[in-house]
Amino acid sequence: MAKKHSSKARPAGRHPASREPGSTAVPPQTGPAADSNAVPSPLVAAIENERRNLEKAESTLGCLVVALEYGYDGEGNDPDYADVARTVRTMLAASIERLDATRLARLTSNAMEVARG
Repeated sequence: MAKKHSSKARPAGRHPASREPGSTAVPPQTGPAADSNAVPSPLVAAIENERRNLEKAESTLGCLVVALEYGYDGEGNDPDYADVARTVRTMLAASIERLDATRLARLTSNAMEVARG
């Protein structure tokens, strides 16, 4: 029989819904501060996109932890934990690939070329 309660404290959640709609981690720069040292918007968009993907993976892992910790009824209705872990692993591998320095450098150089005209 699966245990229903644990003395372990659960980690604090970071649910994306708690953010204000349209907010970004890096506010766009305007005025004198928006010079050639500013972060190109395609790079900011790529990073924010990956942050959202990583939040989904983190949330899925949080669900897996709860399911493993508190268990199910043991009557054959248990989820396939390996499938959940495999899915998160796939999500993380895709984010790692998209955050590759070469790929991000391409985004940055393309944005710089467009800005120069």
